[in-house]
Amino acid sequence: MSSETKKPNSEEQPLEEKTDVTPEEWAEQCTWSMTETETFKCHRMFTRCIQELDCISETVLPKKLSLSHKTCEFRIRKEHPRLMFYLNFSYSQWESSVVNTPASFRSMKAGVDDGEFKLPGLAYKDKLPISRAKYNDLQFLKKFCRSETKRHSSLLEWTLLTYGLICLKTKTKPGIEYSEKGKALTFSDLFTLVKETVSVAFKKRDGNLRKKIILSLTVVAIIYGPNHGERIITYMFVRYRLKWDALKYSIYSTYSIITHSIGALFSISVFSKHWGFHDSMLCLISITSKLIGSVYIAFVKTDLEMFMVPLIEILNATTFTSLRSMASKLVLPEEMGKINSLFSLVETLAALLFDPTYSAMYARTIPIFTGAVYIFSAIMTLPPIGILVWFFIQHRRETKLKKQEAIEERIVYSETAVNSL
Repeated sequence: MSSETKKPNSEEQPLEEKTDVTPEEWAEQCTWSMTETETFKCHRMFTRCIQELDCISETVLPKKLSLSHKTCEFRIRKEHPRLMFYLNFSYSQWESSVVNTPASFRSMKAGVDDGEFKLPGLAYKDKLPISRAKYNDLQFLKKFCRSETKRHSSLLEWTLLTYGLICLKTKTKPGIEYSEKGKALTFSDLFTLVKETVSVAFKKRDGNLRKKIILSLTVVAIIYGPNHGERIITYMFVRYRLKWDALKYSIYSTYSIITHSIGALFSISVFSKHWGFHDSMLCLISITSKLIGSVYIAFVKTDLEMFMVPLIEILNATTFTSLRSMASKLVLPEEMGKINSLFSLVETLAALLFDPTYSAMYARTIPIFTGAVYIFSAIMTLPPIGILVWFFIQHRRETKLKKQEAIEERIVYSETAVNSL
């Protein structure tokens, strides 16, 4: 404890240079400071010194200086600037009180009750400051809120509506007579349609066709859900790790779409048409490409490494195309619409499940490892890979059995022809 004043005619060390002051010296300094009024600044004070000072001040200076029970400490939080915490004694517990303006008391008839207070005014009335990255994002997104964008969107919607009303035909199934008066759709009819659509996957079929359909829908759910969840957190991932803005991410998204389109064209033209790969093998190649890309993106550190991800996943664009093609060969022609509707329903439910899962997982794993969600996506691709391997093995067995049956039929036909001669 030290002060800005000195005791007159003192041959000892000044108080402001001492690290510890006795209560007698402190009382003597206070006595002199009352005659010569100057600012007394306390730099350091110990609890023991305060307690002894209270005792001396009551006996030596009972009327002129009484510090007993008046040494207080205040604390105010920025969350609520009118809620004040204080100490009645240096060694007591914290107490709180609300500071109201005089105007608030005049506006109230009975005053403020215990434990109640009026909400203070706005603590910040100017424009709210935001980060530079958020400002750049808003400037980029502002382009999509202009009147030109609304006109283009409206023009596209009216074009699609006109095309649907004029060019598309309602009577497309041959051999079915349509009545002129349509029947109103009721809730029972809607429930029947949903029931019939879902029953496509579970109705009894020859061989293991029902099992294949269920496994195909399982693969769709496991693959589509993580893919849709990654789309939500990818922008947050590159902003946190690579410090990207919305413009750079839009360039990356366009580049990724073009790369996947080239990969899909190559897979369909070369793997499917030229080499004659089965749909299960085509889908297996696609998911394997996704597995490698998910593991790679979890450890990217630079922009160049991030732009290499679409090249690694270039064959990942044929997953759902091959799955739909494979499922369409397992049902009857009149069930094609129902199986496609069932695929869309499974995709919607998978997105509904995995979107909040990925958001919560990314938020919880940021302090640990930001790429943990992509490792999770890589793990989720392992069960579909196993299912597709089983599909391919079944296809090879069925192809081998068909060849054996064809050979046996030829032998029987040749023997019959010889016997007839």
